[in-house]
Amino acid sequence: MALLKTILSKIKQQSTKIEQQPTKIEQQTRKIEQTRDQIDAKFEHTRDQIDAQIKQQSSAIYAKMIQQLRKLRKQFDIKAEQQLTVIYAKMEDITSKIEQKFDQKVPGLEKKKTALKTFVKAVRDSDFRQTLILADKRKLKDAVAYSLTFDSAKQAS
Repeated sequence: MALLKTILSKIKQQSTKIEQQPTKIEQQTRKIEQTRDQIDAKFEHTRDQIDAQIKQQSSAIYAKMIQQLRKLRKQFDIKAEQQLTVIYAKMEDITSKIEQKFDQKVPGLEKKKTALKTFVKAVRDSDFRQTLILADKRKLKDAVAYSLTFDSAKQAS
């Protein structure tokens, strides 16, 4: 009988331990869930910080790109103006040489001189240059005719 009591006592102890195990498992599960929630919160916070840094750095990079583009545009405009000055000088030189050479030989030269001067004057005008580019005149004769029309329209307005 004493043996039976000892066995029953051990069975009760084991039964109590078995009953406590689900409670321990639940406690461990809650701890794991809490830890997971903390890790998720830290992860979200870190991701938000990284996103903010990326946005800030992107803005800085964009501003720097705009600044560099403006600098390049200014350099381009200066070079273009220098090249236009050279082109204008060459056009004036060619025009004067043509005038000297054919002054007396070509009938109706005055009309052609006027057209050429009007064309040269119009090419110096930035509005006309843009309009002439858009008009896509391929031949000099067409461009001169267009410049005369453009000049007369500009004077009329």
